Amino acid sequence: MWLINDNLEATATALFKSWFEDFEPFDIDESGKPIGWKPTTLDGKVTTSTQSINPQKIDQEKVWHYSIPAFDSEKLPVSDEPATILSNKYVVPKDCILVSKLNPDTKRIWRTINSFENALCSTEFIVFNPNQKHHKAFYYFLFNNKRFIDFLVSNSTGSTNSRMRVKPTSSLDYEFLAPPDNIVDNFCIMVNPLLSEIDSNLLEIRELTKLIPIAVAKMMSSSR
Repeated sequence: MWLINDNLEATATALFKSWFEDFEPFDIDESGKPIGWKPTTLDGKVTTSTQSINPQKIDQEKVWHYSIPAFDSEKLPVSDEPATILSNKYVVPKDCILVSKLNPDTKRIWRTINSFENALCSTEFIVFNPNQKHHKAFYYFLFNNKRFIDFLVSNSTGSTNSRMRVKPTSSLDYEFLAPPDNIVDNFCIMVNPLLSEIDSNLLEIRELTKLIPIAVAKMMSSSR
């Protein structure tokens, strides 16, 4: 399923490149830009959220936790006991995108899944909220673009290469060529089914991973 997900994401990425980098389907003006597209920055298109919460004050048995280790492991949040989370976290709003501000040259771009309600995330992520929630897929692929990653790297600060960070406010200065809303609408309509299938596969992989030790234990016991 990981290969299937890679292929699905590659398909959506190729469409993004065709439309928003190479401008293949669109009429171009004398400056080489699609007609009607305007240079803009992320500021005004998305906001960043830093609503902080102390997990140990949460009166729940479990919370969903988006962490860097969880991203690297499964690309899914993990269920943690609030008492075991020792530092403040950010609240994760619906339809947000998480971008690691720690060592941004190691790309970690995370589309949150709304079914994981009341989730928290590491403060090492920038929490991006698209002003138009239904354009989430567009901004996910915009953030995955090498040009955006290079921008984060060039705006990161730190005393050593192992602990470079970019400020959330600096990320909003990123400039890009903004297409009309109807074009972004059409792109999202086309890629959202692919992204939904990726999410479903990730959840299925998690469930299968839980079943494997049980199946192995049964096989071992039956062979005795």
